[in-house]
Amino acid sequence: MQHESTGSDSIAGQSIDSGKVGKLAKLLEIGSDSSSPEIWREDELESVLRHQLDSGFEETNASNSDATDSAESCDTNLRTLLLADSTSIELLQHAKDHFKKLGAQRDALPSSVVAVCYLACISTALVRYGERISSTADSELLTNLSWAQSQSWVDASLLELFADAERILKAGH
Repeated sequence: MQHESTGSDSIAGQSIDSGKVGKLAKLLEIGSDSSSPEIWREDELESVLRHQLDSGFEETNASNSDATDSAESCDTNLRTLLLADSTSIELLQHAKDHFKKLGAQRDALPSSVVAVCYLACISTALVRYGERISSTADSELLTNLSWAQSQSWVDASLLELFADAERILKAGH
């Protein structure tokens, strides 16, 4: 038996406007795929990013067997890893790969925060070592750096890092 929609249906004797049902269904789908917008306020994104930056890297990077055995991988937080001159290129690559994997996991962290952390790893390698740890094209990196710098919730130290990386790319690294 087929039910023909007339613009309103009923459930348990209650009339339901099909247009409202459609809007609710669309709302419930938010976050169900990567093309859906995030529902995070800027202050929440700022808090999540701050937590990621200030968490121990091993905590953030939950027991990855490829982790280096160096002391820096055990005794530092992500902020220090990104901003310290002594961070190895291998550890930056490891952190970048970690955030790339997180980006593929649905609902792991806000995708905007993951993108900023991922971009920060790439930027740190470029600024500190003059090395690329990503195959992303310069034009796309520049677009991503511009986006990250336009986000009001991004940490000031990362904004400076992104500006430095942008200058290097524009100079034709």
